[in-house]
Amino acid sequence: MGLRFGVIGTGSRAERFAKTIRKLDGFKITAICDLNLSRAKRYSMDHNIKLYTDKLGEIWDEVDAVYITTPPVTRVEIAKEALLTKKHVLCEKPLALAEDKADMLFTLADVNDTVIMEVMPTKYCEGYNELLKIAKSGKIGTIMDVEASYTRLTPTNKREITDEKYGGAVVELGNYCMLPIIDLLGPAYNSVSFHSLFLSNGVDTYSKIYFDYGKASATAKVGLEVKSEGNLMISGTKGCIYVPSPWWMTTKFQVRFEDPKKNELFEYKYTDTGIQYELEEFARRAADAELFGKQKVRAESGRRKGNDDLISIRSARVIQEFLNDRFKTFEETGVRNHIERAQQVRIWAHRGCSMYNPENTIEAFKAAADLKGLTGIEFDIQMTRDGEIVVIHDESVERTTDGIREVKDYKLSEIRALTIDAGGGMRTNIPTLEEVLRLLKPYCLKSGLLLNIELKTGKYRYNGIEEKALALVKKHELSNFVIWSSFRAESIKHIKELDPKAKTGMLGFYLEDCIVYGRKVGADALHPCVAGLNVRLPKYLKGVTVRAWNTDEPFFKGKVSLKEAHLERYLDFGVTDIFTNIPEMYLKRKTLSINDAIV
Repeated sequence: MGLRFGVIGTGSRAERFAKTIRKLDGFKITAICDLNLSRAKRYSMDHNIKLYTDKLGEIWDEVDAVYITTPPVTRVEIAKEALLTKKHVLCEKPLALAEDKADMLFTLADVNDTVIMEVMPTKYCEGYNELLKIAKSGKIGTIMDVEASYTRLTPTNKREITDEKYGGAVVELGNYCMLPIIDLLGPAYNSVSFHSLFLSNGVDTYSKIYFDYGKASATAKVGLEVKSEGNLMISGTKGCIYVPSPWWMTTKFQVRFEDPKKNELFEYKYTDTGIQYELEEFARRAADAELFGKQKVRAESGRRKGNDDLISIRSARVIQEFLNDRFKTFEETGVRNHIERAQQVRIWAHRGCSMYNPENTIEAFKAAADLKGLTGIEFDIQMTRDGEIVVIHDESVERTTDGIREVKDYKLSEIRALTIDAGGGMRTNIPTLEEVLRLLKPYCLKSGLLLNIELKTGKYRYNGIEEKALALVKKHELSNFVIWSSFRAESIKHIKELDPKAKTGMLGFYLEDCIVYGRKVGADALHPCVAGLNVRLPKYLKGVTVRAWNTDEPFFKGKVSLKEAHLERYLDFGVTDIFTNIPEMYLKRKTLSINDAIV
């Protein structure tokens, strides 16, 4: 039977899935759905998929099954809709974050003669299944303890670290380690308990899950920022089985006895990512469902009577217990410090109040300057053909004005003649640096408003822009209120040469790059993207100013959807300041009370 898959979500796992399917017969991706239509389009082009969409309902006529790789909290509703539409479901782990939700999905699959499987290639590889047979055969006696470990060092900007509600090691990796525990000791544990190391946002970066089975015990060890050996140990009354890292890609294991001369080594193949094993099993179950209906699936595939459903359902229960325990712990011990720290983060208006006003305009700057509690305003400068400094972000004027050329190709009089749509039939213009300084000077002197002037010298060098900009700032007596930043380290260095007292910030997408280049040029601060917080600050930079800029917020009349502001997620990465298009929202968020946060 050939299966037409619709992929839901476009992350790294979706990429891996597409690459695997290309190598196999009988499978094809015929649709891709993602809430971000541009990502869906890019995925469709990369993998030659005809249908791409941001609406789930548009794919059902084109697919037999779906592969769900969206964030954990979204999976249940997507899987439910697919099953009700009589589509088979292959879903990333965890399938659900609560036992009743997982049980509901398997029940729906039964009722609709469909298949639902949680992605776990280990279940279906030869080595792991032989391991289970030997462990259960009595060769090592009665199994008394199972210890499974899975850790990986995760970049700090990933969802697993930043998702305050559903991120963390247990949610991300717990299912791996619970698989052999439940397979070998069963789903009926007496109790489960947890010991975790938390970030201030409540996300666990390292956890141990302890299972009490009465006459046996088990431990699952998972980590996102702690590295441990990823092995599996099964302890019995006659011997033990040791599976070296990575045990979840079981290529070999050793049965060990008191007399080491009796030890036995077993070796097996594990091809590529292992997804092909899972797809083969998925296709077999789907074929049974198509050909013989519900009764055949239950009898031969053993879905409800077999272990796979119970493992997924019981794993969901453990995750549910952990999340309940974590929320309670965080409310009691972490919220107050977390919110207090969030209130200390300084807020900057990125290109002014640029969601409700055209970016880098007098209107956007005036709206920002009038906000109470704002630390500063960030804006960009470039040079015209006749050497005048104007405030605009893009090297081309096409995106924000009614012009089409590069900034450097216009004289000041020409670029000033261009207009910007300000909404409601109103038009505005590209301002000069002098106009912006003149507007903001009273705010700087009265309330200490700071100005971050970004030198747009990354693409074009604009010789002399540093000298001219410094001169204008000094002319308006604002040197003490200005921070200079640039993606070009040479510009930062040159500013420091011209004025050793000038404050500077090294711009870069990744924090790691900001650190490297900032150190070379003696930058006073680091300016990474919030999506580029890929490392933690080294100890020697403790206390340094880190101003992070956000790429996931809408600009005026932009197509990006508005998301809730969450300052807290950046605290553990050393962020001290945020450049945001929506400072209004962030400033409101800073006034959040402890009681509000708990609710």
